[in-house]
Amino acid sequence: GKGKDGRPLYIRASFATVKSRLFMVIVIAHDDAEQKDTQWLLAALNGLKWEDTKAGVRGPWAVPFRTRTEARGSEGLDAGKKAPFKSSAMTLVKPPAWERIKFSSADGGLESWIYAAEVRDGEAYAFAGVQRFDAAGLRRVTPPKEPETFVDDAENEWRNAFDEPVTRGKAGKTNRSPGSFGTGKGWKFEFTGKKEGQPWSQYGWVVQAKGSVFIVRVMFGGTNAEKLLKDDWDDLRKSMRFE
Repeated sequence: GKGKDGRPLYIRASFATVKSRLFMVIVIAHDDAEQKDTQWLLAALNGLKWEDTKAGVRGPWAVPFRTRTEARGSEGLDAGKKAPFKSSAMTLVKPPAWERIKFSSADGGLESWIYAAEVRDGEAYAFAGVQRFDAAGLRRVTPPKEPETFVDDAENEWRNAFDEPVTRGKAGKTNRSPGSFGTGKGWKFEFTGKKEGQPWSQYGWVVQAKGSVFIVRVMFGGTNAEKLLKDDWDDLRKSMRFE
């Protein structure tokens, strides 16, 4: 295009994500310099290097938490520690392999969340989270919200976030089946898809227990993630209790 002075103006912006940080490289050229001085421009850009571009699987997706490719540091809690957790509705004991994600229920979109954590093993990643709703409160809204509609919400979020999403069985008639989690009874669901070239899967449960509706989910990202991280998920899952 042209600048305010009417002379040729060239602007090019490139973006790169390296270890959860976003870099922006901007090239601005005047008077067709991008064509006249191409060799100098390429020499400058070719000299730009990142010392270490190796990063893990980026996640989580389809939930309102920031994605990361590595340990969260100041945004995480109790990494490498066995840590009990208790809310007004649930207790668990976090195994050392997991890192709890620090958040506040006052943050936008996180009002219903009571727990979130993630674990990494090389190119494998897993996220686990729990949401809670008051069952009586759901019946008082207009129109009343049935627990199974939370599966519909999760399905829409998954389909919007992933490439090649699969959220229903071969028959394609339903996105859920009867299921239980701990003492809770309700529905279970299973989704798969791809993101940034990596395979993903999610297993979830929408169950009622102790006067509450809980949404429990675990998602795995990366080749062989389920196989590598299944024991870690089992350790966390078996410790969960609805109060």
